[in-house]
Amino acid sequence: VTNGLRQHYGERYVALADKVEQDLGLAQANLEARHLGTIDTFRFEEKSLLLYTSSLICAKQYGDALAVIADRIRSFWVDRDVARQAQWEAARLIAELGSEIDRLRPELSKSGDDPEKWVKTYSTDKGWFRADELHRRLETWIAKMDDDPESEQALNVVRQEHEELLKKMASRFAKVLSESGWTVPNVLHQTMIYPEIVKPMGGRVAYFLVDAMRYDMGIELSQQLEGMQDLSVRPAIAALPTITTVGMAALLPGASSSFSVVESNGKLSALIENTPMTNLNDRMKFLKVKVPDFIDL
Repeated sequence: VTNGLRQHYGERYVALADKVEQDLGLAQANLEARHLGTIDTFRFEEKSLLLYTSSLICAKQYGDALAVIADRIRSFWVDRDVARQAQWEAARLIAELGSEIDRLRPELSKSGDDPEKWVKTYSTDKGWFRADELHRRLETWIAKMDDDPESEQALNVVRQEHEELLKKMASRFAKVLSESGWTVPNVLHQTMIYPEIVKPMGGRVAYFLVDAMRYDMGIELSQQLEGMQDLSVRPAIAALPTITTVGMAALLPGASSSFSVVESNGKLSALIENTPMTNLNDRMKFLKVKVPDFIDL
């Protein structure tokens, strides 16, 4: 009966349900959300369940939270209101990130002292990069929401969990990398991308130089290009320090044989073949000399 009313008399059903909810004071009845049924009769149920989901995330019961979300992210009340859809999607992204962090945390203790293994573990299918990918998606979603997330407490908990994961990952990898002489054997270095990947292609090549193009973003781009011929994604070790001036210059021809970081006119500069480069114009001038027929699009 309820489904029939909703389907054929949606607006009338909303008015009736809201009146009954108000007359009976259901929103103030302190009914435990976990005991609510699945019919989703009244508006207050959806909001109570979202708060309940947030409490599960705060308790780090991510699996239980995701189960509730799977049942409720599509419902009569949510489907009628874009703002409610945004709130539930935020909760889903928060819980997914928390769950992924829980999965990855134990793996850090097994990572060992081989930097090559670290890179492979990060970049393999369902590797550690997934946490960065989910965090980026979450923060992007939160930033474009019209309202503050109602799961804000849960958001803060998972943000802190992610921050702690990053600290452990960064400190341990830095130690491993330092002990290996700041090199990772058998893994492509950023300065080798042009001579090993771009130049051997021959003919016309579109070479995109994208600042701060993280590995997880590369994976997402490849998913959008799925079906393209000879599509592949490889991790590369960034030139240090990992800032724009250094990283973008490391992608240029010539960097594989003569790349260093120096001071030029009081600024940090990349040096290739005795040519200092501190900005985009410097890099484009150098590229024009090395590849005279290149076209900057």
